[in-house]
Amino acid sequence: MRFFKKMVLLSALVPFCAWAADDTADSFLRLPEGDSPWRIHGDANLISQFHDSFPSRYGNTPDQGGNSFQSGLERSQTTMLGLNIGYRLSAATDFWYRAEAIRGVALSNAGGLAGLTNSDLQRVIQKDFMYYTAQAYVRHRIDLGGESTNLDEGGMQFAQAARGRRFTLTMGKQDLLGIYDYNSYAHKGPNGFLNWALMTSSAFDFAADARGYTFGVTGDLTWDDYSMRFGRYLMPVLPNQLDLDFEGWSKNRVGYNLELEKRWTTGAVRLQAFHNRMRLSTYASNANIALIENGFDDNGANPRVDRTKTGLGFNVEQALTPKVGVFARGMATHSDGETMAFTEADSSLSAGIVAQGAVWGRPFDAAGLAFSNQYASADRRDYLGRGLYTLFTGDGPNPNGPVRYGVEQVVEAYYLLGLSRQTHLTVDWQRLTNPAYNPDRGPVDVFSLRLHAEF
Repeated sequence: MRFFKKMVLLSALVPFCAWAADDTADSFLRLPEGDSPWRIHGDANLISQFHDSFPSRYGNTPDQGGNSFQSGLERSQTTMLGLNIGYRLSAATDFWYRAEAIRGVALSNAGGLAGLTNSDLQRVIQKDFMYYTAQAYVRHRIDLGGESTNLDEGGMQFAQAARGRRFTLTMGKQDLLGIYDYNSYAHKGPNGFLNWALMTSSAFDFAADARGYTFGVTGDLTWDDYSMRFGRYLMPVLPNQLDLDFEGWSKNRVGYNLELEKRWTTGAVRLQAFHNRMRLSTYASNANIALIENGFDDNGANPRVDRTKTGLGFNVEQALTPKVGVFARGMATHSDGETMAFTEADSSLSAGIVAQGAVWGRPFDAAGLAFSNQYASADRRDYLGRGLYTLFTGDGPNPNGPVRYGVEQVVEAYYLLGLSRQTHLTVDWQRLTNPAYNPDRGPVDVFSLRLHAEF
């Protein structure tokens, strides 16, 4: 364990040493190099955020409910360290392992919003470092013909020759946001938008534990300019908790995902569908509401039975020039139960524009501007309107009248300053309107700094 901790911490130190010794700023340190079957990549991500006080008709004593985005001045910081280890078993088969360590303090205890403001934030976080296995999987490729192509080396990818028609099978612990709903201009990663609602559709309730990972099997069929991805994955035992439901694999309490993709020279369109099944309670449970009205805490009071959730979405990206592109996403879901594994949104719509710094003579820089709207279902609106609490949202009863509903809106802008190819600093601003669907609170401005380095 001590060796593991040292290796993870080393991943944060090596990039700075490599950058200081690198005069060209174009070289990329890769360990080991050449024809070695091993690859080691490390990364460090530090995010600091704050917001000033903002308007709230609820008053300040007490400040809304326990799941509110707090209206007083708040500061937050997170540190994420990662270490990727890859081993090439053959020309078509490789194994990847990712270890992570994270610590931090979340704004409002990671609640009070559907569009949370920190892309590194997890539902389980504390001030001291937590170490865990994020991903561990085997990937095998079967070439089926077509033109020859080269797969570029990346964070968890060997450079290799492949065919334009191929099938790839992945088994093990995976990050579904690295597989589904990818977009070149807005995705999960350290070099773009920070808000959860812009790294994927906020209504995409993908199978995952509280850290965003799950076990399962993924198939990816690529046929020239088309791809189809599909998979079966473990759901958490309880919504947004760490324990995965291994027993559910044989009882069909799992998540299914399907994505269809069409690519062209300057863009792509992707259509997604998911169908999840797990044990959930419902917002409309009369027993739960009766308990609340008699002064009992609702957490855990609502009986859970097997329920399903289905979602359909789209994802489009288009380059306007080689260095400027736009994107749009949308998703709608159907369920009468709680949020399963992601955030408190039932449908969503987002769009934005991103420009690379080469446009203004700064090749390592980038800038982006985007918005996202989060919508609540009728059941969720009714539940929150009663002054009740979901797992991460709920402002309690409004002393000035009924709890009203408003679409939660996020506007985000960032400028990424490239210090080198492996190191960058991002300045970010987010405007949050109707936090947790409540027009009697906000708007609030969140300001962020992110430092990222890798080797």
